[in-house]
Amino acid sequence: MSVITRRPVVLAATAAAASLVACTSHAKKTTEPTPASSTPVVAVMPSAPPSSSAPPEPVLPAGCPQLLPLGVVQQALGVGLVGQVTYLKAAPVPQSGRTGRVTCGYGTPTSSPTAAGATPTPAGKPLVEASYITYVDAKTAASRVALTVQTDGATSKISKVTVSGKPATVLVGPQWNELLMADGARTLVVVVSPTVLTAAKAPKALVTMAEKMLEFGAPAVSGSPSAAASS
Repeated sequence: MSVITRRPVVLAATAAAASLVACTSHAKKTTEPTPASSTPVVAVMPSAPPSSSAPPEPVLPAGCPQLLPLGVVQQALGVGLVGQVTYLKAAPVPQSGRTGRVTCGYGTPTSSPTAAGATPTPAGKPLVEASYITYVDAKTAASRVALTVQTDGATSKISKVTVSGKPATVLVGPQWNELLMADGARTLVVVVSPTVLTAAKAPKALVTMAEKMLEFGAPAVSGSPSAAASS
């Protein structure tokens, strides 16, 4: 009898121990911390677009009527001009800092057409040339003009004038009468043959044409001192 009554107790104790071990093992498994990853996290920031240091595209006259109409030229000179009006747009010259140039010619001699209906072509130097030139900055524009004044002034009479209240230089010489000025990063140049403009009338006529040219566009650099200048 004693043997029979003890056996269930032993089995029950064994079952309880097994149950305790199982519960302990399960508890450890669920509460064990998850190891942190050893791979570093690197935040990738979006890169900013590369900045360009190139100067902006200059604004140039699309035609001679925009820069200096023929009627203004003839009124300033007091004479009519025979010949073509020519328009030339030159390429930038990085070596000198020039970013753009437009030159209009008035009274340009032309060749006689060789065929019926053919368009006459320029065949000589215009009587009047008006140039609108842009540079990388005001300092470069002023230095280019000063260099031309120094060079051309060796054989010309130099006088100081104002164009719409801004300083300019007039050169009166045996071959050409010329006005040069810088306004910010742009320069204006007007050249007229003495055959249509006498030395006495040159300053006033050249200023009249330059004033009209100055109306186009705006200085690329504001607040910079103007100076006499050229191409």
